[in-house]
Amino acid sequence: MKKRILVITAIPAIVLLLVLFLGGIYSAKASDAGLNISDGVLSAYTGNETSVNIPPGVKTIGAEAFCGNSTLESVTIPEGVTTIGYAAFKDCSALKTVKIPDSVTKIEDSAFWGCSSLSYVSIGKGLYDLGSGTFSDCDSLMNIALDKGNINFKCSDSGLFNSDQTVMYQYFAGSRKMTYTIPSTVSEIKRYSFWGCDNLKELIVPGMPEIGDYAVASCDSLENLVFQTPTTKLNMGAAKDCKNLKQVTLPLSLSNIHETAFDGCPDTLYFNCPDMSSAAAYASEKGYVCGDFNTYDSSLLVNVPEEKTSDNGTGTLLTSDGDGSDEGSADLTAGNDNDSSGNGLYTFTNDDVDGELLGSSEIVSDRAYVIMSSDMEVADGSKLPAVDPNETADYSHYLDQTLTSYSIPSGITEIGAFAFARTRLTEISIPDGVTEIGKGAFYHCDSLSNVSIPNSVKKVGEKAFAYTPWYQAWENDPNAGDFLVIGDGVLIGYKGTEESPELPDDVKVVADGVFANE
Repeated sequence: MKKRILVITAIPAIVLLLVLFLGGIYSAKASDAGLNISDGVLSAYTGNETSVNIPPGVKTIGAEAFCGNSTLESVTIPEGVTTIGYAAFKDCSALKTVKIPDSVTKIEDSAFWGCSSLSYVSIGKGLYDLGSGTFSDCDSLMNIALDKGNINFKCSDSGLFNSDQTVMYQYFAGSRKMTYTIPSTVSEIKRYSFWGCDNLKELIVPGMPEIGDYAVASCDSLENLVFQTPTTKLNMGAAKDCKNLKQVTLPLSLSNIHETAFDGCPDTLYFNCPDMSSAAAYASEKGYVCGDFNTYDSSLLVNVPEEKTSDNGTGTLLTSDGDGSDEGSADLTAGNDNDSSGNGLYTFTNDDVDGELLGSSEIVSDRAYVIMSSDMEVADGSKLPAVDPNETADYSHYLDQTLTSYSIPSGITEIGAFAFARTRLTEISIPDGVTEIGKGAFYHCDSLSNVSIPNSVKKVGEKAFAYTPWYQAWENDPNAGDFLVIGDGVLIGYKGTEESPELPDDVKVVADGVFANE
């Protein structure tokens, strides 16, 4: 009886010794391969193999684990890995292919930064947390194969976005486009989004609250950069080291430019911006040439057709094995939910499709604009937001050099800020019922000599009619009074010399800036 007890109790000890022995063998093999693994974290790779298979059991690829490796061409990341850490594969100059499995939910900042040979990346359905600059300066990467089941991100037109295209994470540096317009849906550009995009010569950025740190930095071929209204802030190094930048267009809405926003740009950089703007003040302080007219001719830019390495042009995604060779394809035709990779369908959108033009269109400053009414449905079945019928929106016709005449509809009660500024209007009749004319509404309308203003106007913003022939005619007329009063007793101008002028009896409101220079 005692012998049986000894045998039974000895079995767990034998198993434990076997586990420790095998664990030692595994650790030795991992160490021999140059993989340092502890508690599910791959902290470093010190080998020089061209292909590495990360073993099962690894949960995290640690920060800078493969950073700077110059021999690694492909890496197999097993199912079970959940996190790819900061700069994990940064500057792996020979790395060509990466397949990120469904289990990966988080990729941290700069994970694949500077992988100059990286041309194929597939991302599984589990990713929902993506850092900044993940694929920055990867100048062979034109697109990413994104699993159809991933509901958090979208690859479209050379960019990686969140699912509703309000956040832009990355513009692929391998894109052959010479000119690119960021989708108007985008309201945030992540840091380093365009870093190292050396094929771009022109970039149009839609209006958004602010431009992230180094978002458009180090674009060596960029010549023309346009920020649109209502952009208000350029963060640190926003366009730093764009060494061939010739012109930057900055809107009046821009009020905050970081000291380093254009560091490393040419001294000859031309600032195209309003002369009373914060951008003009910044340009003057930095010694840049500044003006309010466009000098860059983008019509000479011709895009080179892109080689779609992840799509053969027929709706089929090419998959690659570890060494980059094609081993199969996933049919992307409608209704086919099978693919040979076993990872689900990937989406690759071809944007070169014909479609029906909704609404009306017009050409403004060599660009086409499509005007859609608020009751038209868009792709997701929702309707465009309605425009307030009682106002002419801020900046609605700003800088439209084709506008020589305009009839403000009856029923309008408000004319927005800079609504008609810098247009070629020759005359304007403001209809009865308008109560407010916004700041700079007709600012620098250099041909506007005839203006009719009704008594319904009770409020006028600063410099609403400044630098118009109509306003200058009053300023230069020696027989005109020192006070210019319009509408329902709104004082918009004073040209006298008295230190304490006595206002006329009919003045009810003094517009901002009337006595600013007194």
